[in-house]
Amino acid sequence: MTESPFPLQFAQGITLRTAIFIGLDESLAALEESFTGLTDQQFRAAPIPGRHNIVTLVEHCIQGLDLFACEVQGMALTFEPDPRFDIGPSSKTRPSADMPNQPTVAQELARVRQLREAIMAQLQRTSDEDLFTATAGCWWFEEQPDKTRADSYMRCIWHTMAHLKQIWLLRGALGGRNDGAWPQQHWA
Repeated sequence: MTESPFPLQFAQGITLRTAIFIGLDESLAALEESFTGLTDQQFRAAPIPGRHNIVTLVEHCIQGLDLFACEVQGMALTFEPDPRFDIGPSSKTRPSADMPNQPTVAQELARVRQLREAIMAQLQRTSDEDLFTATAGCWWFEEQPDKTRADSYMRCIWHTMAHLKQIWLLRGALGGRNDGAWPQQHWA
């Protein structure tokens, strides 16, 4: 086994809250980067028949983050949910590039940034001990009594990352590029 010449400065003493903060920060940054630089036409296009477009996936991620990183944490939702973007397994929403009044790239960038502020402010007020509890009276914890607030935050990270793969595949199908995205990563 080869040992890294660089000391593991960051991993020592890291808290669960800090790890979740980094994961949420990265997933929110990656979400923003995934559609930055697209035209509204590309954002709304449906390059793969029968599949959702980028705007639907982005708004679905925003609504999921709002639900599980805000409401489930005991905050009010940042935005009013739009059922058109509920694309879960039980949803009746069908893929459509013709959906009226789809948000623009600029509108969704503003929503991601506003949501990031709300999520990070809430997480700053949360202790590691809080992460191992459930929010009293919250539907998610009543349905899944073995889950904690940390589970809810982790769900946000993996859910967003799963949809990011789809967004980048659609971007590629559209020929969309974002050469400026990579230097924004923590490791750069």
